[in-house]
Amino acid sequence: MTTDFPTDVRAYADAGFESMEVWLAKVEQYFSEGGSIDSAAALLQQAGIRAVSACAQGDILLSDGEARHEALAQLRRRAGIARALGADTLIVYSESPQGVTEASYALAARNLAEACDVVADLGVTIELACGRDEGGGALRARVRNVGVGEGTLHRFDLARTAHLRVGTDPRRW
Repeated sequence: MTTDFPTDVRAYADAGFESMEVWLAKVEQYFSEGGSIDSAAALLQQAGIRAVSACAQGDILLSDGEARHEALAQLRRRAGIARALGADTLIVYSESPQGVTEASYALAARNLAEACDVVADLGVTIELACGRDEGGGALRARVRNVGVGEGTLHRFDLARTAHLRVGTDPRRW
C-alpha cells in the first residue's frame, strides 16, 4: 500500500482494468496534498476507470459513546467521497475483539444496521469484509442491506472474494 491514489489509478488503467476499488485513506491523503473530489473524479474519468467500491471503514461494529459518534461521522464523510467518485459500495472491516459473546453479536448487528441506514440515503451499500471465522455470516443473518465478503487481503483467494464484480473478464470486475 505504498503508492498514492493517482499512481493506483494509472496502474489500473495501464494494466487494462476498467474498474477498481478505491482506498479511501489514499484519497484522503490526495485531498490533504491539495487534490479535490473533482480532481479525483477527473483522474478516474481520464483514465477510463470506474470506482466500483471504496475501502475501508472500521470501528463500526462494536464502538459506543463518543467513539461511535466519531466513527459514524467518518462513515458519512467517507460514504460521500465514495459516492462522489462513483462507488456504490463501502467496505467496512470487522473488529477483532477478545472474548466475543452473544451480546457482542447483538451489539454488532445493531451498530451495523445503523451504519447501513446512515449511508443508504447516499445510495451506498455497506459490505462487511471479514475473514472466514470472524462472524460475518452470523451478522449477515441479522442485518438487512449488507453484504459479507471475504476479501483478497484476508485470504488472497479470488474465487472466494465476494465483493469483486463477477464477469467473464476479471479486468471488468
